[in-house]
Amino acid sequence: RDLGLRKHEYLSEYELRCQIRQNWGIRFGFMPLNFRDNSVPQNPFYFGSAYYPAAIPILTKWDRYRYSWDLVYDWFQGCSAVSSIFLGYSYYDDKLTVSNQIQSRSRSTNHSLAYAGASMEKVIRNVGSATASLNCKWSISFLESYLGLDGYAAGRVAVDMDCGRFAYLECGWRWIMLDRDYPSNADKTSLDGLTAAVGVVF
Repeated sequence: RDLGLRKHEYLSEYELRCQIRQNWGIRFGFMPLNFRDNSVPQNPFYFGSAYYPAAIPILTKWDRYRYSWDLVYDWFQGCSAVSSIFLGYSYYDDKLTVSNQIQSRSRSTNHSLAYAGASMEKVIRNVGSATASLNCKWSISFLESYLGLDGYAAGRVAVDMDCGRFAYLECGWRWIMLDRDYPSNADKTSLDGLTAAVGVVF
């Protein structure tokens, strides 16, 4: 609020999964967050030990890059449903810079978290050569005094491309929370909104 960061922003995420055995897979994910916002503070505030007065325009730059690797195990595989559990590691590279006509201050942090979660995909019905299903996933992150939650629910339409390949389109809702509360260094992030995904499995 004080830094004038916008409430609505398009975010992207990229994911790659390699199936190493029938029930086992390795997954890599990358999510970049890049905000650039100009604003005029309505109230004075401190960023670290630097004082930023009201009514003087500021430029805020926030870059957060999340890299994740996890091992996925499909503990249940049925004709109309698949359920998986996963355990992984995520690395956050975070930099926040606040500038005005007088000064510029930056905060750079790096932290590594472990996470675990589960996912489920359930077929709803077949529509011609396409299959409609419900895809849900949730996880919890921890270590370095952080607590993170990530929930995802979406409808998926998959189209068979022969030879075991298929393409899919998803649309749903996602909520991400990451929280650490130190007296001198609070870090609380909460993101939620509509999500869409497209992918190919081969």
